[in-house]
Amino acid sequence: MTQTSLKSSLKHLLSVSALDATLIGLAWHAYFSRVLTGSIDPIKMTVLGLSIWLVYMSDRLFDVRHGLEIESQRHQFAKNYEKPLWLLWLIVLIFDIILSLNSLNSDKIFQGILLLGFLLAYTLLNQLIFKKAFPKELFVAGIFSYGVLFLIDAVIDHYTFISYGIICFLNCLILSEKESAIDHKIGIKSLGSILGRKKVLILSLIASLGFLIASLDPGSPYSIVSLSLLLTYSFSKNLNNETFRALIEAQFFIYPLAFILL
Repeated sequence: MTQTSLKSSLKHLLSVSALDATLIGLAWHAYFSRVLTGSIDPIKMTVLGLSIWLVYMSDRLFDVRHGLEIESQRHQFAKNYEKPLWLLWLIVLIFDIILSLNSLNSDKIFQGILLLGFLLAYTLLNQLIFKKAFPKELFVAGIFSYGVLFLIDAVIDHYTFISYGIICFLNCLILSEKESAIDHKIGIKSLGSILGRKKVLILSLIASLGFLIASLDPGSPYSIVSLSLLLTYSFSKNLNNETFRALIEAQFFIYPLAFILL
């Protein structure tokens, strides 16, 4: 690895290490836990954080197995350190399984097994069966939403799950459209690349207006986040992919923390 690429990887440390998605998931889990139960369980936070890291890092490691030169920093990092990352992945997996079995009740373990089944199905469909054209944004948003919420000891109503799923979907859709060239190199046609910028903008606008109408509250988390994603996407067209991703995901991480403090 060259000195220049190393400095670039350090600059985007959270992204290349898959800690960005992990921190986002933990921030939203903490927010929903505080709102729905009034408390935050550190053990469940640990299980969730490790699980999210395992999923996102494995997805990147599977991507680089195609042997293509992918420009994104996170894929280059995964390719350069593929073997030690797989070893670390296995160690984290074993620890996560042991911690889950020792700390979660049978209901949560069963729900976790269901989630694992969804993840395996997604990986199979994405990497092997429907590689040429696959709406990965829908699957990722649904799985991520379920993963963030299922460990909370409270009844999750349909509005909460669907609303959170929609803003996760917007986040994924915007990023995939921005990085459609990367998917093209891998040989995948994601939903974002199929729709294109104009249609993604229209869908983002519809979602923002929908949340405003449904909640009648411009200060609701879903209204604020969807509007923020729309504005960032609209006025940051000329940013490079890595900077744009960092900006979008920084918002997605900061907002739930701000909601906890308000």
